[in-house]
Amino acid sequence: TNYPANIVILHQIERGPFAPSYVPFAVKLETYLRMANLPYMNVHSYEMSPKGKMPWIEYNGEIVSDSQFCIEFLNKKFDKDLNKHLSLENKAIGRAFQKMTMMLFRLNFDDDMKMMSLENMSRFLKWWSHRYYCRWNLRNAKAHGIGRHSKQEVHSIMMADLKALSDFLALIEKCFIFSEFTNLCQYCERMKETFWPDWNECITNGGAS
Repeated sequence: TNYPANIVILHQIERGPFAPSYVPFAVKLETYLRMANLPYMNVHSYEMSPKGKMPWIEYNGEIVSDSQFCIEFLNKKFDKDLNKHLSLENKAIGRAFQKMTMMLFRLNFDDDMKMMSLENMSRFLKWWSHRYYCRWNLRNAKAHGIGRHSKQEVHSIMMADLKALSDFLALIEKCFIFSEFTNLCQYCERMKETFWPDWNECITNGGAS
């Protein structure tokens, strides 16, 4: 396909009913594009990258797979550094929590997929998510070792990691936690208000796209 020049082409699946994507990594990458104020356009399809990844990007004919590699590529291409105001210590902490958050998603993917299957998603998306996404996460989780634990053990690990993230945000923002993980919800709401003013236009409001 001949796409416009000098525009990031973001390949991702269809919009979700309550979030801009069913895939957290797609939301992460599109949020980055908005934070960095980079010109981009969405291409909604189920075409995987040459490396079998989703989401992925094209820029002037160059193809990049994996959301983190995409961000690093765009940082270099557009001379962007959204973390330049952070100290080396805070960059290291942020990197550690980023990896932990990715694992949290993988810890809970089975329940997420069961929940997603109950939503009014398209028949093809149900097939695609269970055939590719579930198998991919199962393989990665078992290779990592976490996929060999019981559901109860995984849940305990996940809750402990979420509490660590919540406590860290509380320290950084000097706020009080009035109920469990409230500041995580507040953080997500601030991100939504700042970078997704068109949130309601980017979701299907409970229906399949």
